[in-house]
Amino acid sequence: MGKQRLNYIDIAKGIGILCVIWGHIVTNNFSGSFIYAFHMPLFFFLSGMFFNGGKYTSFFDFIKKRGRRLLVPYVIYSVITWGIWAAFNHLTGNNTFSIWQSLLETVYARGSGQFLHHNSALWFIPCLFAVEIMFYFVSKLKRWLIIPVCILISCVSMTFEHFFGDEYLFLLPWNLDAAMMALPFYAVGNVFSWKPELHNKLLDYTKNHKLISIAAVMLMFAVVGVLTKFFGTLSMGHSYYGNEYIFHIRALMGSFAVCWLSVLVSHAKFMSKINRGFLYFGENSLDVMCTHIPVKGVLIVAVAILLHTSNRMVTDNVIYALVVFVCTVAIEVALLWIINRIKLFVKK
Repeated sequence: MGKQRLNYIDIAKGIGILCVIWGHIVTNNFSGSFIYAFHMPLFFFLSGMFFNGGKYTSFFDFIKKRGRRLLVPYVIYSVITWGIWAAFNHLTGNNTFSIWQSLLETVYARGSGQFLHHNSALWFIPCLFAVEIMFYFVSKLKRWLIIPVCILISCVSMTFEHFFGDEYLFLLPWNLDAAMMALPFYAVGNVFSWKPELHNKLLDYTKNHKLISIAAVMLMFAVVGVLTKFFGTLSMGHSYYGNEYIFHIRALMGSFAVCWLSVLVSHAKFMSKINRGFLYFGENSLDVMCTHIPVKGVLIVAVAILLHTSNRMVTDNVIYALVVFVCTVAIEVALLWIINRIKLFVKK
């Protein structure tokens, strides 16, 4: 499909990871609830677009390569951010959670709210790895069976949750319940890799029918907003979906809308500089996912101290939250510069 034509995917990742940062800063705000409706499903959807089981010689080869890509950074970032979190808690006298227990939770890897107190966003990485392991086997089926089987697996998770409640969720490592719920998003994303010519036709249609595309994107976002207003906030990290069927509808619709918007943005010449920013964050989205929690956490405390107010007041106030967001993004740019040079040094 060509590198140029796939720029919109990195732009979509860039928009998505910025939404993740904002969603983790604001509380009791509709914008946060709106973003939570689709920001993590979007990443499962985009990851599915690049899955190609045929390039692995065996399941062992698949585990080795994907583990190196996902689990190695997961462990490194977990240990580093745990050290920062432990030091910060010691300095501030916050001993709410056991410091050593939090480090051990890296192995169990449950989502935010239950485990990984030192860096809750890390739940996504082992969860994505679990999704890819499941999809590796599902992808061996006939194509017409893949999406129905993924939906069936998702329904199994829903059924277990209804019967066993939160006890079922807490028993599963690596957010396996969320992985089962995410499998249909990954499968739908993978469908786009089956027919490159159809994919290219959709891109050309967007380029040649901008007004219709803009209207469609606005309509999809509006529907997601209305559904969020009626069905409330969801969180894959907390394994809370509200109405599971509505969850899948608004998550897919929001993911499609972001991707469609990204195609439009990629063709907008007046947004070329902004596009470079989206591309940069998209290309480095995994590193941003792993580092933004401690950055925004320290900034929230710093802003609260400067303003002589509480952390909750900072996250509840849109203006204060925006200050934290802008500063987090700026620090992330500096961090990415350092991280990329360390990676280059290690490769050499």
